[in-house]
Amino acid sequence: MAAPTEPEIECPKCSTLMQRVYVEAIVVDRCPTCGGLWLDVNEMERLLERPQAARQVDSGPRESARIMNKVTHVHCPRDGAAMSHRLDAAQRHIGYECCGACGGVFLDAGELHGLSETTLLERLKHLLGR
Repeated sequence: MAAPTEPEIECPKCSTLMQRVYVEAIVVDRCPTCGGLWLDVNEMERLLERPQAARQVDSGPRESARIMNKVTHVHCPRDGAAMSHRLDAAQRHIGYECCGACGGVFLDAGELHGLSETTLLERLKHLLGR
């Protein structure tokens, strides 16, 4: 978790200084320009256990998010390592960037909200192994 004393970070997609958002004892870095979220190791899992918190911290899709979604070759704002693009196992239409060095993830605006709400069709596909 990002400590309040850690230096602020730049958005890995649009280079804007990210703002800290506090939700249910979790510190999340959110980009005021594109709405992207930087989540330190285990923060995504913690937020997904609390769908209300996930909806609260994710500002939702923005016009700029469609452009930012296409940017997948980025570097970690914490350690500078190249991040890899991953697709969510249950919702293959949602992809996000992961840092192999520190375990942090970057989600575009709306993706955390999408991950927190699995649709009925997605649940059926998962149950059927598709």
